[in-house]
Amino acid sequence: MMNNTMLEHVFVTCVSKLIIDPCCDFVYVITGQGFASVIVNLGGIEVCKVTGFEFVWNSNIGKPVAFYKPVGIPDGFHILGHYCQSSDKPLRGFVLVVREVETASSETSNCHTLPALKNPLDYMLVWCSNAGSKELPIGSAYFWVPQPPEGYSALGFLVANMPDKPNLDEMICVRADLTDKCEPYRLMLDAAPVTPEFPFQVWNLRPRDRGMLGEGVSVGTFFCTSCWNNGDELSVVCLKNLNPVLPAMPRLH
Repeated sequence: MMNNTMLEHVFVTCVSKLIIDPCCDFVYVITGQGFASVIVNLGGIEVCKVTGFEFVWNSNIGKPVAFYKPVGIPDGFHILGHYCQSSDKPLRGFVLVVREVETASSETSNCHTLPALKNPLDYMLVWCSNAGSKELPIGSAYFWVPQPPEGYSALGFLVANMPDKPNLDEMICVRADLTDKCEPYRLMLDAAPVTPEFPFQVWNLRPRDRGMLGEGVSVGTFFCTSCWNNGDELSVVCLKNLNPVLPAMPRLH
């Protein structure tokens, strides 16, 4: 069985080959394009770590924070959310992208007739950087959260430079039984001291059920809000490891 240290090593190894662990029933596809592209079966869905990003917006409110859209998504995979980090540090983050696993005759397919992934029904605007302004300044940012179908959950937010709603196929929602609760743990951006009439916060996320034996899987996305209070349920979740031969996910933070 592949332990936590071995799996973490696979995530950071950059060689051009296919790795098949004889002790496991999933395959790790490693590319030689500057980072490791590891496909891991979580049970019902597969995830792949992406480290290629396209810059979207940089906040000048307090400590500078940059927001990015993941790019170079492997065929068949879908974006769960965008990424952010302090803009005074080198870009070094990741997000997970996801695709559905074909399970024609498994117990999972017998128990669940709904697909593992679905597009959102709509998007809701959480905040825009020109809130309160009558003009549309250059370099604005609009933060959107997907509105999932019944029985599905959103796992991240989308940041855009224009006020038009994103296309429904730009992000994907995951069936609720394949997800787990997460929690904010590091405040990245707080606009309230600058624009108290239009409060806005951005937090990093981590699984609530984490650790070596925890089932929560970090997606690498962030949480943002204009009206959240400590203790409230979040509008997004993380993934859940349901693969019995993958007892521990690597430390992604």
